[in-house]
Amino acid sequence: MFLSVSSYEEIQKYLDQLASHREDIENQVIDIVYFMPGVDWNTAWGLSARLREKLIKHILKVKKAESGDKSQEM
Repeated sequence: MFLSVSSYEEIQKYLDQLASHREDIENQVIDIVYFMPGVDWNTAWGLSARLREKLIKHILKVKKAESGDKSQEM
């Protein structure tokens, strides 16, 4: 196993990466729940990473269009 033969620094780097990924996922779930009425917390947590990414891109695209930004026409 990776962790059993790794140095303290390698393990710490790996744990830091996991924490960063956790933060990213939590932020995606929060954005989805906030910007998509009708999607609850549990449903958002159950989405695949690929689908969360697609939803976030779509939310950003819609918000840009609503703000009058013409660089991302729908």
